[in-house]
Amino acid sequence: LGDYRDGRLYGRGTMDMKGGVAAQLAAVKALVDAGLRPKGDVILGFVADEEYASLGTEVLLRTVRADAGIVCEPTDLGVCVAHKGFVWARVDVAGVAAHGSRPLEGVDAIVKAGKFLAELEALEERLEERTHPLLGAPSVHASTIRGGRELSTYPDFCRIELERRTLPGENSALVEPELQTILREIRSRDNNFRASLEILFSRPPLEVDPSLPIVEALRGACSHVLGRIPDFSGMSGWLDSALLAEAGIPTVIFGPTGYGLHGAEEFVEFDSVVATAGVLAETILMFCGS
Repeated sequence: LGDYRDGRLYGRGTMDMKGGVAAQLAAVKALVDAGLRPKGDVILGFVADEEYASLGTEVLLRTVRADAGIVCEPTDLGVCVAHKGFVWARVDVAGVAAHGSRPLEGVDAIVKAGKFLAELEALEERLEERTHPLLGAPSVHASTIRGGRELSTYPDFCRIELERRTLPGENSALVEPELQTILREIRSRDNNFRASLEILFSRPPLEVDPSLPIVEALRGACSHVLGRIPDFSGMSGWLDSALLAEAGIPTVIFGPTGYGLHGAEEFVEFDSVVATAGVLAETILMFCGS
């Protein structure tokens, strides 16, 4: 159970994103209690697995279609119209196993992998030169590394798994040759470097046209309920909104305020949940009509 203190509800997931779920339910209940019936259908989708492969949203999109969507991730009551995507990749570096006392017979896969890691850092520096007005620069980092068998043996294998965060306009078709170029350049300098690349999984970034009707309705509702029109914002993380947009559903992101996503202490500002519910209810009426 959540712990309510000083206007904040504490607990794992309160901000990400039970606060948004509660706001959706409260918005629809408020319309029902007021006897207001939108001309269009209002669909609430509560799905599993958003933190990994978004299997819940994929299943939902097989049967549900809509004219627009709002994903209620926490946005500090801002209107989010862009977020990054990602590509996961694996690089396997091969060495030659040998006794640790026989360097002429062995090839150290971990040391060879170090050459790739150094180039990965150089790639990160080059990526910083690309910028998006709402999202900043793309990025790349080595997520996991595994290799070696024992102290007295030259390692014949080292595996690096990495993540490349992408901007609108970037995808795995761009990232794969980006990484292959690094491997090819290392091979050109080191005849003993042997490595393979595999793209494991990817999700697209999102960039929403600010002039879409759902975006204009949401901003109009913010003006009416909050007394202000929020600026457009972007989010560095990946959201299910990209899948909705990919399925032809124009989607924007709007949700409450809080702190501590995935942290030891997480909270949502209770008043912001109430405000989110009010904005959602008003957006439904403005977009669907009543």
